[in-house]
Amino acid sequence: MKIPPKLAKDKITTIQTLFQKTERKDFNQNYSIKQPASFKIGYTIEELGQKNDEELDKILGQFVDFREYFQLEEEKKAFYSQPDAFADFKYWARQAYWTIDEGIALILGKDPRVVNWEKINGSPTLPFVTRYEEIHNITVRYEEEGILLNQLPPATFLDWVKKVGYSIPPELTEEVGKQELQGTDWHSCFLKEFYKNKEMEEEAKQLRNRLEDLEKRVLSEKTLLNILGVAIKILQMDPQDGHKPSFFKDQKELIDFMTDRFSLIKGISTSTLYDKFKKAAENV
Repeated sequence: MKIPPKLAKDKITTIQTLFQKTERKDFNQNYSIKQPASFKIGYTIEELGQKNDEELDKILGQFVDFREYFQLEEEKKAFYSQPDAFADFKYWARQAYWTIDEGIALILGKDPRVVNWEKINGSPTLPFVTRYEEIHNITVRYEEEGILLNQLPPATFLDWVKKVGYSIPPELTEEVGKQELQGTDWHSCFLKEFYKNKEMEEEAKQLRNRLEDLEKRVLSEKTLLNILGVAIKILQMDPQDGHKPSFFKDQKELIDFMTDRFSLIKGISTSTLYDKFKKAAENV
């Protein structure tokens, strides 16, 4: 990591040199400061001479050579780098469960009451923020798939973290391990309850499927009864009231008659009648 010069005149010289040798892909524009009219030319001596130390540092921070240095310097001032942002692992290891957001903050060494997604989201894009966002986005997908729950015993969350390949502060692992040895193994209890709930969910799903199938059968039976009822009404009609059954030349004429006279009865529609007549003929 390169450290930028301290004197203003050295900063100006360095900036002019960097503009001459840097490619645009290695230049990250900071729109909070005025950019030069031409990237190839850069700033003039006069323009740079009018800028204070902070402005010169912002210009230097745009170059890949010094980007890491200035990002780290900026992170030192951020809310998540202040003394009150560091986690008390002993306190958090005693909790019966962590939310996913709390777990993310803790594996990054931060106190979830100070550092959380609500505060991180929208913060300047610095290495810590990028890492937090990355883990957050991954947990969202695992939660959507039901692999992660929003409330998990500490050991369960850390077990998941290990499996996806993220590092965990050794002190946090140690404190959580102590709680398991001294008291109830919440991790095992959770897993037992988790798989029990999974089995219950599967049984409930199968029951819902059977009920849906039964509802469809009942509906189909009601439709058939309605069709039979209409057919009986037609057979009982007076000749002066309309066609007698023997007068229907074909199935289409019968269906047209039924839909014309009995369209308000559920199941009496052209498509349903053709479908039911077809299935009935196949079973004769």
